[in-house]
Amino acid sequence: MPRPAWQQSSELINGYKDITALNFHGHINETLPDNIARELRRAYFSAISWVDSLVGDVLNELDRLGLSNVTVVSLLGDHGYQLSSESTASGRSIQISS
Repeated sequence: MPRPAWQQSSELINGYKDITALNFHGHINETLPDNIARELRRAYFSAISWVDSLVGDVLNELDRLGLSNVTVVSLLGDHGYQLSSESTASGRSIQISS
């Protein structure tokens, strides 16, 4: 059986004191407590909402200036964190999302 594709998130493990205090190592099938997973999801979705509002501001300003029909707006980003129902969170782990 091949080894699973798994990458421990050093940012999550070493970058946040509250996660480090949980003695979380990011091993395969290791999960975060539900309250921490909910907090991570809430922060992630908040960041998405904030960026969405900023894009709306740009589009509204283009409309106000009469430039929306002659302007191409392109928004690029990475895949973000996989915030799965298994309470894992990593921008590097490979998970099947449905």
